[in-house]
Order: sequence, then C-alpha cells, then structure tokens
Amino acid sequence: MNKSIKEKSEELLTYVIGGAALLTIFVANSGVLSRFLKFPLPATDELLRYMFVWIIAICATFLFKEDGFISITLIEEIFKNKNQIIPYKILKVISCLSTLFFAAICLYYSTVICVNEWQSQKISPVMELPMFYVTLGMTIGCLLWVIFAAIKLVKLIRAKSFSDA
Repeated sequence: MNKSIKEKSEELLTYVIGGAALLTIFVANSGVLSRFLKFPLPATDELLRYMFVWIIAICATFLFKEDGFISITLIEEIFKNKNQIIPYKILKVISCLSTLFFAAICLYYSTVICVNEWQSQKISPVMELPMFYVTLGMTIGCLLWVIFAAIKLVKLIRAKSFSDA
C-alpha cells in the first residue's frame, strides 16, 4: 500500500474537485432557493462564475492529461491495425503540438488579462473581490495544460511502441 507522490496527489485532486463540484451544486441550489423565497442572494451568481472558471479550467487540463477528450480516432486505428508506428507517432505529435500551441496562446493572453486586472485593481460588483481571481483560474489551468502537453510530447517522441505512445 505504498503510494507514489503522483498517486497521492491525483487522489487528493479527485477529492478537491469532487468537493468543489458538491459546493457548486450547493451554491447553485441556495441561489435558486433564495430567489424562490423572495430574498435573492446576488453573491451566489458571482461565486458560481468564479467556481465554474476554476473547476472547468483545471479539470480540462487533467482530462487532457488522461486523454479523456473526445476525438476521432479513425486514422489512428488504421495506423495501429497496419502496425505503422511512425505515421501514428507523426499524427499524435502533430495533435499534441497543436494543443500545446493553443494552450500556450491561452496561457499568454490569460496572463496578460490577469496582470492587467491586478494592476488596475478591478473588483467584482457584488462580492467586491479582485477580478483577477477569476482569470487566475484560467491562467493556472493553461499553465498546467502547457506542462502536460510538453510532457506528453516528449513521451510521444521517445515512444518505441503503440503502448508507449
């Protein structure tokens, strides 16, 4: 029962994301209930926006890491069935490079927006929290996405068989 640091951190992340999802459900339902009882809580909408950005940005990153995104694998399957590792790797590397490029662009622009919001000291209208907190979730998610894409790219280039790729 000796777990590696990677396994422990992934298990902790699972609990944190699960707890955040449950908290999101609670906040959303409390906002609906408060409107139904005629005393709306405007902070719930703003808090939900913050939570959604953070949860989606970070979960999408880990979904990419685990190859969980939907994809059309027709061409990949043709190369696998014909046991052609080189064209398969080229296709996977092109896919990973395009993802890395997209994530790097998102990281750059979310960082620019985050810095601008921090420097201008924008605050949210209801909760009066700094607005860069929302963008920070996107920036952290994109940073993780770039890191995971770079790691996946190195693994793909080094792969010698289909199971390694």
